[in-house]
Amino acid sequence: MCEKEWIVVKWKWALGIVFASIVLFGVAVYVILLSYNYNSLKPEITRAVKDDTGRELTLGGDISLKIGFTPAQRLLLRM
Repeated sequence: MCEKEWIVVKWKWALGIVFASIVLFGVAVYVILLSYNYNSLKPEITRAVKDDTGRELTLGGDISLKIGFTPAQRLLLRM
């Protein structure tokens, strides 16, 4: 194997390692976000609303995170 081929092989390995690291980091963030208990944030949210507006806020039901390809914020109110 000549020197130029050896350099190409090194670059391929380096880029492969960088790509694999990015993918693993993304998977780790995804797993952490999906496994977090967002219901533990309810007291902080209600306290922040009370402090800012002076009104009581009741959050019924579970708070959950859904990750999709379309960025959006959704608020679902059931009465």
